[in-house]
Amino acid sequence: MVVHETTYLEVFFDQPNDLFIQTWKTSPNTKIIFKGEMLKFVHKYIEYSPSKALWLHENFKFMIDLETKKWTEKNVIVPCVKAGNKKLAFVVSENIFSHLSVLDSFKGTKIDSPKHFPNKSLAMEWISSNTFNTLEDNVEPYISFNGIDEQGNVVLKFKTNSETSNLLKSLKSIIEVEKFKQKNYLKFLSLTKREKEVLFKYIHGESLNTISDSLYISIYTTRTHWRSIKRKLKIQSNYNLIKYLCYY
Repeated sequence: MVVHETTYLEVFFDQPNDLFIQTWKTSPNTKIIFKGEMLKFVHKYIEYSPSKALWLHENFKFMIDLETKKWTEKNVIVPCVKAGNKKLAFVVSENIFSHLSVLDSFKGTKIDSPKHFPNKSLAMEWISSNTFNTLEDNVEPYISFNGIDEQGNVVLKFKTNSETSNLLKSLKSIIEVEKFKQKNYLKFLSLTKREKEVLFKYIHGESLNTISDSLYISIYTTRTHWRSIKRKLKIQSNYNLIKYLCYY
């Protein structure tokens, strides 16, 4: 039975399967709309307390920012877990970037790893079963080039027997690296040849004293290079520093 419906969102309670099905009829285009709809969903979830949930995101195109991710974890995911959710499945949005932004909201939560499926029938098959985690064969994924579409975009096809969730996480990692490279390319380019050498060695765990010896330069010169590197790259933590390995 339908327990909630607006222009944007429909929530259906499948009583035999103890399942809430959330369907985005129209994608929200503002944080206010998204949060408002999700609060209504949570209100109904607490009222009926199902153990399983299916989020149909085929029409979901809204990009969730960091503030909204934190809000979603606190105001949606945590209350649903407390209300009894044990199992969650997604049908992936055509807009992968939108779906990846939602995926981040589930980091560190108590929900058994959400599963991600390309269509509703596969999602229902899993969520209606007693299976929580599925085993995967260790088979190399295959990527094929499918040409260029009418808009000039490169089309790639991924073939893998891995779970969709793992593929999405892999894509997310690749995208994050590419974004970092594009955003920080000019900073890296501003380094001198010697500064790049110092940076490479430091990232690989060498101390400034060791770098000084291996490059046959004084420790004073090495420290000067290091100060210049931190200034040019605007380094605030070693975590950000390690990301620059993508340029080597």
